[in-house]
Amino acid sequence: MRAFVLGCIVLAAVWGCTDPVEELQSLEAQVRQLETIEEDTALVARAAETFQTFAAENPEDTLAPRYALMAGDLERNRPGRALFAIAQYDTVYRRYSDRPEGALALFSMALTFDEVVGNRALAGRAYTLFLDTYPNHPLAKQAEDLRFLAASDNAVWQVLPEWQKRARVQSIPKR
Repeated sequence: MRAFVLGCIVLAAVWGCTDPVEELQSLEAQVRQLETIEEDTALVARAAETFQTFAAENPEDTLAPRYALMAGDLERNRPGRALFAIAQYDTVYRRYSDRPEGALALFSMALTFDEVVGNRALAGRAYTLFLDTYPNHPLAKQAEDLRFLAASDNAVWQVLPEWQKRARVQSIPKR
């Protein structure tokens, strides 16, 4: 009887010691195979929670920023979860501001305020923070354009002439 109980304990310990990176990679692969979030909402919710938990419990792990950012991306695309995504992006930005994921998180936060929440004022502030923090980032030009649009009360087609004018001025070669 003792051997059976000891065997069950050992089996439970071994079974519970699966490699967390394998689980993360498996969930990531499963999510990437989905055509839409709605295809398997339970999987997406489980993946977002697992990614977020891993990053929170292992903040120094080199994979933590990546999975924390992915958790935000998954939450952003789940109906009614935009504010959870923004909170996750904020955590990634604050914790990993010196890493590429920090910049992407801040840019994604601004986009989420803009496109999902519909709060152009907060989006504009987030774009401004992005530009102040990462002025030479490859997304800086896009952030500048989106900030301009967020600050405008006009539709895209109404601000298009201003963008075209700015583009012409920037493309004129200096002598």
